[in-house]
Parts: sequence; structure tokens; C-alpha cells
Amino acid sequence: MRGFFVNTSGNSLCCDFGISSGLALTLLWGCIYLAPDAACQSSNPGNAQSSGNPEVSTEEKPTTFKLRVNLVEVHVVVRDSKGNAVPGLKREDFRLYDQGKPQIITNFAADSPDTRKARALAEAKAQVQGPLTDAPEKVPSADHFIALMFDDTHLTQEDLMYTRNSVMQFLDGIGPGDRVGFASTSGQFTHDFSGDKEALNNTLTNLVSRPSLTDTPSRCPNVGYYLANLADTLNDQDAFQEIVEDTLQCGFGGDSNSRNMAISMARSAIRQTIAMGQADNNSVYDHVQAALRWLAGMPGERTMIFVSPGFSLAQDRTRLSQLEDLANKNKIPINTLDARGLYVSGQSDIAAGGLPNQPIPTTSYAGGRKGSQATVSYSGQQNSTYRASAQDEQALVLADFADGTGGTFFRHSNDLAGGMKRMATPPEYSYVLAFSPQNQKTDGAFHKLKVELAGNTKYDIKARAGYYAPRKSDDPAEQTRVEIEQAVFSRDEIVDMPMELRMQFFKKSADDAQLSVVTRLSVKNVRFQKLAERSCNKLTVVTVIFDNNGNYLVGEEKTVNLKLSGPAYEHVMNSGLALKGNFDLKPGKYVVRQVIRESEGAQMSARTGTVDIPN
Repeated sequence: MRGFFVNTSGNSLCCDFGISSGLALTLLWGCIYLAPDAACQSSNPGNAQSSGNPEVSTEEKPTTFKLRVNLVEVHVVVRDSKGNAVPGLKREDFRLYDQGKPQIITNFAADSPDTRKARALAEAKAQVQGPLTDAPEKVPSADHFIALMFDDTHLTQEDLMYTRNSVMQFLDGIGPGDRVGFASTSGQFTHDFSGDKEALNNTLTNLVSRPSLTDTPSRCPNVGYYLANLADTLNDQDAFQEIVEDTLQCGFGGDSNSRNMAISMARSAIRQTIAMGQADNNSVYDHVQAALRWLAGMPGERTMIFVSPGFSLAQDRTRLSQLEDLANKNKIPINTLDARGLYVSGQSDIAAGGLPNQPIPTTSYAGGRKGSQATVSYSGQQNSTYRASAQDEQALVLADFADGTGGTFFRHSNDLAGGMKRMATPPEYSYVLAFSPQNQKTDGAFHKLKVELAGNTKYDIKARAGYYAPRKSDDPAEQTRVEIEQAVFSRDEIVDMPMELRMQFFKKSADDAQLSVVTRLSVKNVRFQKLAERSCNKLTVVTVIFDNNGNYLVGEEKTVNLKLSGPAYEHVMNSGLALKGNFDLKPGKYVVRQVIRESEGAQMSARTGTVDIPN
């Protein structure tokens, strides 16, 4: 291998390769490209601007990031009438529609116990245990992250106490690769992802109800969002009269002046409730969004369980759709659990009804809540039809979250621990369908998706409800960055370019070690740009180290500029590239994730490995 050609002008270091007989071509971190306009320059860059040759001058322009084909992925779980995941389905068994139009399923993958076992073996083979042996050994590490999101602003203290006990039961059954974290809609209850059951249980003692601004039972009239929305947004005169009649009970007389004052007060209360309802929705959405971004930063399979009684949705559902899109982009199903358990329809807590002057209900359970049905008693003469409708409406947000992200909505059961276990356990069999939208407008519009099975088989199908088209103004460089970032925090094996990942550590002292990450990459199917008898491309190499709980420790991004002469190009086509990086670490168990993306064809590869550096 001939040495390096170093261009000291600007910020670039370019490699000029020649091949010595019998030597493998190894590309080390010394060949780093930092300037965006040198990916494939003329051999005489000084003349590029003045030569008058348009082909040469265009090479002086900044390199344009090329996006991968705009694939929309749809994760699908198919269950039979007994709730069992259905195995063995093929690409031809599915029908996929975008805005009602049939789509060609270009990519298809099936996930099963066999494929998960193969993925685990691939991770084990990527590891080297010490400097003198190549024997792979699987290191138990975090591979499934479960975020429990508690709606402590809408759940009553009684329901939270029952929920807390159910979570403790659920934690007893988590596996060695599971990590559980806590978040809440108030933002005041959190716990980092951990497999320490005792620490998680201790934190649960701090889970208490923190009522939202809309929960003001002492206010008169106490207008809930559901009824206010009927009266204001939908102009329901019966609902408005219901509020007026209740306002008259706030100390007014029966004369006409009193009624006029009650009407004015009712309208004011409605406007105030609508504003508070929107603020309450936004507060919940803000904290759910923060939890999704937190979960998206974990390296592995990710699941969210939203524990809530539901709440009334504001008329504008844009934020809800944005959250669903964020979850889908990061492959996070939002499973929802109605923490009210069994209850009599139309008789629930005050958060459900939103009825004027409605007191806090008294809830009792026959023989204890477990396995029994709740009855709720109310004082006052409220319209039971409104109450039942309000209760049903508040559960819609839970159904929307689940349906919009391919999750599960668990309701009408007091076995909350069983519901959490079901939702946190990945289905034994699932499928990924992908398609490339044809003639898609870059307008950011929502596209409704529908998945069916050929033959009208009576199976239950869970899949994302839709996606947002990209916007024309989106920055290609930013889209590329997001694409790489999503690949880094995933455990999916991406094999556009065949890639082998190996690791080896060297103990420098009792408390310090150096981990070498060595990658061999095949580029036989990679497109190179030809210029001045050189074959040019650029590799972005991102290597990230996580601890055994999935916490990000250190990462490194390198851009490698390839500018290969004829012999070097032939050798690379036959032997591939070897990339190497070093990291200083303490003894411990680590997960290594590497993503490589080439610029000309936007192909990408990603692998995960584990390593245990002993004390």
C-alpha cells in the first residue's frame, strides 16, 4: 500500500492508494475527509475553477447528499381469534393500500423466534473476548426497552395505587435483556431505564396523583371539556342548556335577570374550559413526545405502555398525529392501558364526564378490585347520556394512540399486570412490509394506510394507520443525518453492503482498557463516481458504545474519502475495505453499534456486537 497524499489546504485528508503485491488494503482512521467539497476532485484541483471545463468546475461544488429510496415501512402483527400471532405468512398474502390505492410491496421481512436467534448469534460472532482468543461468547445485554408512561394528571389516587401494585407484579416477570423506565404526564415522576427491580419498585412509591388544571370539582359551574366542546365547537344547544341549568344552581334566583346572568356565566365557563382543555392536551403531548424521544435513543427493541384513564381530546388533533408519526418513524408501538379496569359504562371518575357541577365520585369494589366489577355512585341530577358519551369519548385517545402506531389497546380488565406483560412481550411472529410511494407530492400531507390479507381471512391485523409525506423544503443533509441516527439507535441488521464486525480489547491497566473495533466492508455493489481516472465515493462511519443498560457512553463519526486509482479500485472490489477505530473504556459489558453509509448510492449497512471487558 502506498502512503497518504495529504492536502493541507482546507480541512481534508485524502488517501491515494497503490497496491503492493500480496498486501491487503487496510483503510485506517488516518484517511479522514472533513470538507464537503473534496469528495471527488480533479487530480489538479488548483485548475478546477480556471480551466473553463464545466465538468471539472462542477466537481468544485459541495457534494450533494443522496437520499435512500423513500421506503415506507409498515410493521404488521396478525392474530387469530384466540389472540395468537399467525406465523408463515408470505409477501403475496398481504395487500397494502396508500390512500386507497394498492401499492407494490417491494421489501418484505418476517420476524420469528428463528430470526431473533439468528440475530443474537450474529451479535455474538461480532465479539472477541480478550487479546488472545477469537472464541465468541454471547454477553447478556439490554435489547428491549420498555417505557411505562403514567398519566398521573388524570388518574385518581385510588387507581394509581392499584396500578402501582400491578406494575410491581409486572416487574417480577421481566427478563435479563429487558430494561424498564418510568415517565409521567406531569413530568414529576421519572426513572432511567434499568433492570434493577428493587430500585424500580422503590421509585414506584413516589407515584401519586397530580391533578391537571381541568380537574376543578369545586368550581361552579364545573364545566368539563366534553360538554363544553359540544356546546361551543359543535353548537349543541341541548348541551348548552344543560350547562345553563347547572349554572343556575350556583346561587342564582329564578327571575329573568338571574337567567341572563347564568347564560353569560355559562358562556364564560365554556370558553375557559376549552382553553384549559387545549392546554391540558398540549401538556400531555409535550411529555409523551419527550418520552418518545427518550425511548428512541435506546439501542434495541422499544415499546411504550401508556397507562391512563384517557382524557377528552381537543378538536385540533394535529399534535396527536405528529406524535404518532414520531413513534412510527422510530418504530415504537404505543400500547395503551385503560387503568380504570372494569367499570359500569357511563359511571366513571370526574375526569371522564366533564359534566357541570359534578362531584368527585365514590368508587367501591365487590370483594376488592382484582377480578371484580366496579360500581360508581354520584350525587346530583346529571344527564346519564352525556356522562356515558363523555366516558366513551375520553377512551378514544387511547385507541387512537394504539391504532396509529400498531400498538394494543388493553381495556375492560382488572388484570393490569397481565395486560402490561402482553403489551411488553413482542409478538412471536410479525411482519414488515415496505413500499416506495409513486409520484408522491412533497407536501407533508397525511397518507392513510390499510393492510389486508388476501382471501378475506378473518384475522385481526395491527398496523400503523398512516404516515406523513416528506416536505419539499426538507434539508437533504438533515434527512440523511436523521436516517443514520435512527439506524444507530436500532438493532436492525442492515446489509445493503456486506459487513463483518469484530472487536478486541487490550488491558492497559487494572482499570483501563482499549477496545479496537475492526470492520470489513464489501463494496462490490457500490457505485463509484469516475473522474480523472479515479473512482470516488465517500463513507460516513458512525460507531457508538452503549453500556449494559443501553445508556449512550461514547460515539465517533468519521467520514472516509475514497479516491482510488485503477489498481486500488480492482483490489477493493475483490478484497473489500478494512476499517478500524479505538476506544478507551473501563472494564464492563458494552454494546457496540456501527453504521456505514456511502454517498453515491446512499446504501447503508449496520451491525451490532457485544463485548465483556473483565476487571
